Amino acid sequence: MYIDELREVLQRVNILDLTVQTVNETSKEFVNLNKDQLWDGKKATGADITPSYLDDPYFKSRKQAEAYASWKQRITPNSKRNKYAPNLFINGYYYASLQIGVSSSGIMYAGWGEVLDRYEDTLGLTPEHQTGYNFDTFLPVIANKINELTGLALE
Repeated sequence: MYIDELREVLQRVNILDLTVQTVNETSKEFVNLNKDQLWDGKKATGADITPSYLDDPYFKSRKQAEAYASWKQRITPNSKRNKYAPNLFINGYYYASLQIGVSSSGIMYAGWGEVLDRYEDTLGLTPEHQTGYNFDTFLPVIANKINELTGLALE
């Protein structure tokens, strides 16, 4: 393929549209990674979800907060989660409500409003999960789309 032909082929590729399509097609994997980090009690920044049970004004005493944290550890055991960090899981409703949508304006997150109002920065991926999504999910799909459109073998 000559340079002029390559330039012409590449000009037909709209990377923004391909990116939006790819993220929308792989949104289930993105949301599952977000759920994994919530299960670990982590915000998108990688820090523990706050307020912790010990700092939550809902609990009238430290003893009450500790009892709740122990109960949560029993019903949702996870050695990766700080015992006092919420994982936002009781009956699965919040996790089931999580969604993302993508447009040329960016990524929009959706989830059950009461939880979003109370706990900040829970939607989105930690740097570790974002890297995994980028390399294991997103890049192979978008590379395949570019290969199909251009005939170029991207790997």
